[in-house]
Amino acid sequence: MSGELSHLGRVRRLVLAAEVGALLHDVGKLSSQFLRAKAADYREQDRHGEALQLFAGEIPPPVAAFFATPLASFWGCWRSTRYDPLPAFLEGVRLEHFLTLHHGNKRTNSAPFHLLPFARLLQACDRFSSAEDKSNPSDLAKQPYLSTYRATPFGCEELIVPQQLDQLRHALWPKLAAILHPNRIVSARRVLIPLLRRAFSPALAETRRSANDLDLFHHSWSVASYLKVSLTGALLGSPLPQDMEDVPRQVLCLRGLLSPAEEQSLRRFLEEGLALGNFFFQETDERWFLVAPLTQEIRNAVERSLRARWPSLQLHWAPFPLGKEAEAFTHDPVLAVPPGGRGILLGLRAFVRLELFDTLLAKQLEHIEPGLDFPSLVRRTDQVLALSRMMEGDHLQAVIESRGRHLANLRQAHRLGKLNSCKEEEYTAKRAELIRLRHNLYRLRKRNESLVLAPGESLEDAKSRLLLFIDQVFSWLHPPDPSQVGHRWTRRGQGAERVALRWVLRKGPSLSRLMAMMEEGEAFLDELVKCLGRPLVRAPGWVVFPEVGGLSGPRSKETVAVAADSAGRRFAKMRGRLPWAVLPTGNWPESAVFQRTWKRVASLQASWDVLTILFSDGERWSLPRLLGSGEADPYYLYGWIHAMPPGSTARNGLTLGKETLVMLEQLLAGDRLLVLTGKDGIRH
Repeated sequence: MSGELSHLGRVRRLVLAAEVGALLHDVGKLSSQFLRAKAADYREQDRHGEALQLFAGEIPPPVAAFFATPLASFWGCWRSTRYDPLPAFLEGVRLEHFLTLHHGNKRTNSAPFHLLPFARLLQACDRFSSAEDKSNPSDLAKQPYLSTYRATPFGCEELIVPQQLDQLRHALWPKLAAILHPNRIVSARRVLIPLLRRAFSPALAETRRSANDLDLFHHSWSVASYLKVSLTGALLGSPLPQDMEDVPRQVLCLRGLLSPAEEQSLRRFLEEGLALGNFFFQETDERWFLVAPLTQEIRNAVERSLRARWPSLQLHWAPFPLGKEAEAFTHDPVLAVPPGGRGILLGLRAFVRLELFDTLLAKQLEHIEPGLDFPSLVRRTDQVLALSRMMEGDHLQAVIESRGRHLANLRQAHRLGKLNSCKEEEYTAKRAELIRLRHNLYRLRKRNESLVLAPGESLEDAKSRLLLFIDQVFSWLHPPDPSQVGHRWTRRGQGAERVALRWVLRKGPSLSRLMAMMEEGEAFLDELVKCLGRPLVRAPGWVVFPEVGGLSGPRSKETVAVAADSAGRRFAKMRGRLPWAVLPTGNWPESAVFQRTWKRVASLQASWDVLTILFSDGERWSLPRLLGSGEADPYYLYGWIHAMPPGSTARNGLTLGKETLVMLEQLLAGDRLLVLTGKDGIRH
């Protein structure tokens, strides 16, 4: 290992031990007691942070001994030397503290004084992961104890049996006793992750209905990953995070074709050899790792080491979520088809981005506010945008006053005939600019007052009312400031209202949600392989089926419908909807998969469990209206229609140009509905 990377090598055992502790920090949630404490119909104290005391009688001695191990014992031969002492913030920390101190905040913290820096680091990572996952769920979304549902990332729900969580915990302890040993921390981590995946996946980190699509494993993995990169960064000289705003979110994107053995070797090198970070997303030849903040010297050494081992890899560093600075690096994946072959291409990337992130609700409307309906939500969102524009006017007013003072001086000189030709031109330009700015101010203020203010309401009261609404629909990641929220909605250039509703209704691409959707997407494609037969190409996030038999013959629609129905039993969001396209000979990028089309509605039929849309071309869609619990499914409620027919304004849709967002149940004959269509011409 090079000199620059020796710093990472020295701290790796301690970092991996801390990661193991963080992976187990919520083991107390694998319990029926946790479900009761969070249930809508129980009043019981949440004691999951007291797991070591609550379950003391069932914890094997080797596990108890492991939790009693000080982190200092993983500092190795550098411990207590005058050259490289243990960092002060880790003095006295034991692995059991990951379970007992992960709750609290900066103002109210029960941790002993000497453990406060460590406790705040752990709590910052836990709260950060929870905040980006939950999307600020309301207590109105609490579920009854015996009717607590867990949802997949694609919306399929299943009932949790509380006693099964206790059984999983009882079975977990002896397995932990067999692997947890301070002298074998690297191998312990390697075996622990798949073990916790099996044990934690049926449980929830957050039981409220609007955040029940992420299981306990993905939350634990997310917290452990954030703590790992925070701790590695702090041991290398970066500031120690003490609040969730300080948690680092650096991503290393690696692109290049690798064999399965090379993929495994790459992950072990970054996750265990350097303890630099954790993998969380992959598609075809592109993989993302959350990594620690590094100095430029160490970053260069990491790049040299990666290129020496895997010369074909391309590297890119970016913040998470990946934004415009990463667009030049990310690409449409290319899949090779055997010479002379034709096939059916199915890919999750565009489907996930275009469909799921734009329609998967962060919370049901009644969980935002009792009695809130869709028209009211649209109106409230419009008011936030209008208030944002009015607050922008406050800044513009200050600019106008400053420019006005300058113009007054020029006007006085103009009257006295003291302006030369250059100053005369400046005076004329300033007058025209001031007129334009005052017009903009009128547009920002006066034209929005009627949207923002209720009859008899003051501007300050309107601000307070809308701030409360923003706070109800956003997590801390989106500050409750109308101007900041409005800026987030308008800067994307796609139409402010449409982007605004996506931010309000959808769940964001958090670290754990991306990982969960990737894994569930792979399972979805595997399900299709079972239905449709052996593929030509199988890559992460993509599969190509040969264009033979049922897929290309006269019964193609029936074959695909059977596959979609089969997959839909497990993946509710995918039910009856497959992202697919004919793939001719050669390599095709992702952009070949989808195109936007408009379908004219002939009629609409609604029963208690199915919404049926008949189109003018004879095609019929049947959309499920119920979740696994039997409740109404919110995922299929909305759609964009083109050129709303006269007399249809009573539907209270949100109009953007010639497109209007309406509830699907309010579709009328003659509406043209925007749908995603395969390039092969077969619509789904």
